[in-house]
Amino acid sequence: MFEKKERTDLVINMTLAEIFLLMLFVIWLGYSNEIDEQRDYAALKERVIKLEKQNEELQKLNRKANKKIADLEKRIEYLRKQWKDLTGFDSPPTKDILLKWAKEVANRGKPKCQEENVLIKAEVLNGRKTITVVGDCPELIAWLSEHKRYKPKKGVRITDSSQVKNFVQSILLFYAYKKQRNDDCRFDYVLYWQTDNDYRNGRQYFEQYFYPAGIKRRN
Repeated sequence: MFEKKERTDLVINMTLAEIFLLMLFVIWLGYSNEIDEQRDYAALKERVIKLEKQNEELQKLNRKANKKIADLEKRIEYLRKQWKDLTGFDSPPTKDILLKWAKEVANRGKPKCQEENVLIKAEVLNGRKTITVVGDCPELIAWLSEHKRYKPKKGVRITDSSQVKNFVQSILLFYAYKKQRNDDCRFDYVLYWQTDNDYRNGRQYFEQYFYPAGIKRRN
């Protein structure tokens, strides 16, 4: 009888121990799952942050690419317009010719404002700067008149330094006006010089406003 009771107590004790271990396992399992969930959430959050940064970089690259495409489209449209004005045809007959024109524009930095693009003859002789308007540009003349800017006559040599300065500053404003209309162009000029200082000073001064079409020394 006593042996049977002892065996019963042993079974009960073992059952309680197993139940206790089972409870510990359930608690551990729940805690482990919670840790795994937290780790998964942290990893997911880190990946989202990385993807957001990558998306920002891609958007920046896309904006740069779109800007380059827009610039190329403007250049191509300018070349087509110049070709049509010159020949009457909508497009050049061969790709090689169009590429040649594109290279000329690229070497200039900015396209011409018109086909006959030399606007002034500049002279720097013994430090004295003078200019003579030698080109015709009706659009420039109209703009100068509209904005009440100094408007020199063609073929008349300008020797007054304040008038020279006034005119070239007006040219800068005209460029800004053209740029607003998607025509970021530059006029050309021819420089005549006498001394080495004249050469350096003349190029440094006038090439703020014009591209050189010729540079000649006075004897």
